Amino acid sequence: MKKNKKLDNIKSVIGKAYDIHPLYISKFKLIFSKFTTTDNHFLLKTRKETFFVKRYDISNEAKIKQEMRNISKVKDIVNVPRIIKTKNGGSYLITRENIFVVQEYIDGKNFKEIKASLPFFFSTICDIEEKFVKSKITKHKFYSFNSRIKKFKIKSRKLLKILTKDSSLSAIENKKYLQFVIKEVDDMVPKILSLKIRQRFIHGDLLMQNIIIEPGSNLWIVDWEKSREYITSIDILKSVMFTLFNPTKKNFNLNVEKMATWSSYCLRHISIEKEELTNIFNIYYFHFITGIDFLERIYIKKENLNKKMLQEDFLISKWLKGHKTNLQIKLNEAMR
Repeated sequence: MKKNKKLDNIKSVIGKAYDIHPLYISKFKLIFSKFTTTDNHFLLKTRKETFFVKRYDISNEAKIKQEMRNISKVKDIVNVPRIIKTKNGGSYLITRENIFVVQEYIDGKNFKEIKASLPFFFSTICDIEEKFVKSKITKHKFYSFNSRIKKFKIKSRKLLKILTKDSSLSAIENKKYLQFVIKEVDDMVPKILSLKIRQRFIHGDLLMQNIIIEPGSNLWIVDWEKSREYITSIDILKSVMFTLFNPTKKNFNLNVEKMATWSSYCLRHISIEKEELTNIFNIYYFHFITGIDFLERIYIKKENLNKKMLQEDFLISKWLKGHKTNLQIKLNEAMR
């Protein structure tokens, strides 16, 4: 009963702010990821249309503003669900504790649900990335590795102090992980700072669950929260790695041959400069080990997330360290 009251309250608030007349609202189940739960996604049904509703904590307004700007940039390049405006013309609704984004609901299935083949999925993301590379929204500036290093050092110092004071077993293990990435970043800095790599517009999370296919075969790209100007090859390798990734299998199902094969399958169809191609796994490894946002969210922002997943990141980091040279060799051979 309590849950129904909460849903009815959301239905009422959105109905008034958007001048629509919802018949009912229900929770919408999403495929679980590190940062996603099913408690913040809803379907809102009216007589004429169904809407998809996302709820955020009020602290996320800056991130949502950025997402709305990015959706506006790409809506003429790829299919993106329409953002529904409030009565006041806003792209989202702010309440005392939450922010709501209401979107057109796409009545289809994502690539994970239809069990899309790897060639179909990877050729699809390559087409999307190439559209971004060639579009006017991409500025083609050189990426500032120095800025990322500075941010990493500030976060890592703060986290190290917190973890040193925490005597729990999980904190001890996560301190080992943090010390590992700090040393790796220090070792990589000279090489990384010598690179000149162009940044382009990327989606940031091109996984199977974020591409929806309608019965008429139209493709829709969803979840633009991580979209930004960044490095194209990182976006591609993330898609490859976490499509192959399976936590129940040995080495998480990560395999040098498969990684190199599917990475080359994508990269040969995209306009990427030689310096980026010849350093691609060093760049991706650097990206991965400096990505300590999950640690920050648990120990600094005090968010209630699954700490065990940090150990997955630790093991992936060690796997990448041990195989990045061989991965680059295999990729170079495949790209000839």
